[in-house]
Amino acid sequence: MEKCQIIDNFIERWGSNVNRNEESINKILIMEKEQNYVFPDEYKYLIKKSFELYCPNLLDFIADNDIDLFDVQNFSDPMKIKVETDAYVSAGMPDGYLGFANDCMGNLFCFKIEELKQGINQKVYIYDHDFNKIIHTNKLFIDWIKD
Repeated sequence: MEKCQIIDNFIERWGSNVNRNEESINKILIMEKEQNYVFPDEYKYLIKKSFELYCPNLLDFIADNDIDLFDVQNFSDPMKIKVETDAYVSAGMPDGYLGFANDCMGNLFCFKIEELKQGINQKVYIYDHDFNKIIHTNKLFIDWIKD
């Protein structure tokens, strides 16, 4: 399945209150230039298609089917992710990660800043705030979305 189709299917199946905002991709491009980051193309596509995507039904599906996954509930405004991440770091999260979404319990889905700067193999990491640890999913963004 084509990567864009995977993202479209995710948005259609799980997205609620889907907001399209053409300006959002410009926010990502500005951040990439200012911070010397390269976000995964699939992440940029998702942000372009659905700004601040909200996915409340995903938790119901995970719970009803007893699936061992963190639920992604909110994808953050690209211009707020640095400030939101800084708040997590000041509360104890290890430095070196940039949050882009959260689950219903306040855990943060992140990219590793080093990988964003290299522009390759940008995997998804989870900051579990209850245990104050980073969980390595070993999955690229598109593979994480597929799960």
